[in-house]
Amino acid sequence: MSQSHSGPEDVVSEPPKSVDVTIEPPKSVDVTSEPPKLVKEVSEQKEAIVQPVPEATTADITMDELEVQLDTMDGVVSNAVLELELAQIPARIKATGDADGHLQDLESSIQLRMAVVGALVGAGTLTIQMYMDSVASEMAQARRWALTAKRSGRNDLAVRALQRMKAMQSELSEMKAAMEAS
Repeated sequence: MSQSHSGPEDVVSEPPKSVDVTIEPPKSVDVTSEPPKLVKEVSEQKEAIVQPVPEATTADITMDELEVQLDTMDGVVSNAVLELELAQIPARIKATGDADGHLQDLESSIQLRMAVVGALVGAGTLTIQMYMDSVASEMAQARRWALTAKRSGRNDLAVRALQRMKAMQSELSEMKAAMEAS
């Protein structure tokens, strides 16, 4: 009983074919051209953060629009407000049932916004002074929202706006005290 053995000596090998590889040097960067997309996005985000909400929009806002504004986290900079809203999500889900998943989406939105604001502060794109100015602007907006909601008989929305305002007042007070202590 003989077995045929195919070992390395049975393999016929051909010499490797040559491959032409051309490595091009990186192209020079033109600093006078358009900034990269990420830089533009950060700049736009920074501008959006520090621009106050016009006062005229509050007077004309409907209660449905106000409710949407309170659930929109895009313009929120205050970490205290983001934490407050995040902490209220479980109770709101329990109270409403959240059949369509809106509050779960809101929770994700809040977490994302917290990460974006943290990254902007960490990168130095959003300075402490700009942050404090934005929070002060948000606080004034929350006050206007609370008054508008109260006048319209929507105490639930007025309470939410006042809670935000109180959280921002505490946040600003703590920041000012920390800056004075330094």
